[in-house]
Amino acid sequence: MIVDGVPVQLIQMESIDDVSTVEEQMDVSICKISYDPMQDEYHKHLDFKVTDKSKIIFLKEGYDLNCPHAQKIKKRFVDEGRYRLGTKDFAIDCVLRALE
Repeated sequence: MIVDGVPVQLIQMESIDDVSTVEEQMDVSICKISYDPMQDEYHKHLDFKVTDKSKIIFLKEGYDLNCPHAQKIKKRFVDEGRYRLGTKDFAIDCVLRALE
């Protein structure tokens, strides 16, 4: 599935509380998106929005590229040339500079 030009893979959760908890816990910014079937809309976490605008993927504090999930995302998005890796601060700075 493609959302705003970004390929996403959805995981079905038991409740909306589970979704918000999991979304916040995701270690990679581009993964912080969820779908609400009751409202038929996507909820895009701020980290996802920043990554979408800056094309910079960043990791949650305390994680590094050695974790298996980060390696999978890097291979899928960075190694294919669609995104770059960076810090959250750098990604936000890029978005802000684009608004000037």
